[in-house]
Amino acid sequence: MRKEKRNIKKIKSRNDPCWCGSGLKNKKCHNDREHMKPPTIQEIKEKFSKNYGKEYCLCPISDKVNCSGDIIKAHSVQKSGVLDKIALNGHVYEFDYSFTGLVKNNDNVIVKKTGINKASTFTGFCGYHDNKIFETLDNYTYSTTNEFAFLMGYRAITRELFVKSAQKKMFEFMREMDKGKDITSQVRIQMEASTNILGSETGLRDLESEKKIFDDALLNKDFSKVKYLIINLSNTPEYVCSGAIYPEHDFSGAQLQDLSNLEKKMDLLTFSIISNQSGGAIVFAWLENSKEACEKFVKSLNAMNNTDLLNALTRFIFITTENLFFSIDWWDNLSKNDKEKLLDRFNRATDDFDYWSPDGINAINWVITSRDVKIT
Repeated sequence: MRKEKRNIKKIKSRNDPCWCGSGLKNKKCHNDREHMKPPTIQEIKEKFSKNYGKEYCLCPISDKVNCSGDIIKAHSVQKSGVLDKIALNGHVYEFDYSFTGLVKNNDNVIVKKTGINKASTFTGFCGYHDNKIFETLDNYTYSTTNEFAFLMGYRAITRELFVKSAQKKMFEFMREMDKGKDITSQVRIQMEASTNILGSETGLRDLESEKKIFDDALLNKDFSKVKYLIINLSNTPEYVCSGAIYPEHDFSGAQLQDLSNLEKKMDLLTFSIISNQSGGAIVFAWLENSKEACEKFVKSLNAMNNTDLLNALTRFIFITTENLFFSIDWWDNLSKNDKEKLLDRFNRATDDFDYWSPDGINAINWVITSRDVKIT
């Protein structure tokens, strides 16, 4: 902050480069910023909707000639056979982390109902490619194969790429939030925005690099480099999800990679929980080039007994993904203490809240029937 203030003092002309680093002249950026009108709630809402509602197809670049043109609301968690199996009257619960929801509830995340036609959707595929790429999954064909694990991973990474791209745009818009603020607040907001933008750019760089490898494998139908841990369940899971992370710690708390090292490409792990014909499945999938961190992470989970594994998994899921949907009956019948702890985990997802330490929550009663592992 002191550096930014020194830069402010050096500005002597409206034509000097602005201290915030935008590249604009001071007169077109922060000159008299404290007197400018800040963005309204409606303007922020519109920007949020525009960025998260952007329509484009995330198919491999070389196959874009086959795009149908009609961008659809693609499900990152299957509707048929997954969401509909835990739904009550066509609805499931999710955490309301939307801008509108946060404003309405004074920055508190609450549980809300959502229809399964809308749950988990994103406008990241045209109709042709969503059908072509995920036909095996959407036809409800379940089997422990390289292709199945690969497609689960591919669906997770494309949705993650879509969301992170929208987040970056919102972080860029965050620079406008200092209008009408005093200079100290301006510096703080600009520093926070810069940090968030740098982090999102680094994350997008690694996601795009990983997706390119996924794309090449998809086009060549070469699924041999995918690694996985698939945990099969005899009963339908009460919550389902899809996500991707750069695992920083394993389930013993050991550090796997340093996420503050922005120069190094991080290893990427995808995860999904679905229902299927025999009950359900927990799927961790990653590519060979990400094996160093992902393999250690998965081994630490797979070393647990069934009860500890499922409880640790719940802690992990409620910290790491917002793309999470759960049974209305299940949530309504949880104790007040369990609800508060799970909600607290979701809210504190960005605070390095550990998932390896037991917290007394025993909210699920799934039965593991088998574990299928492909690491080497």
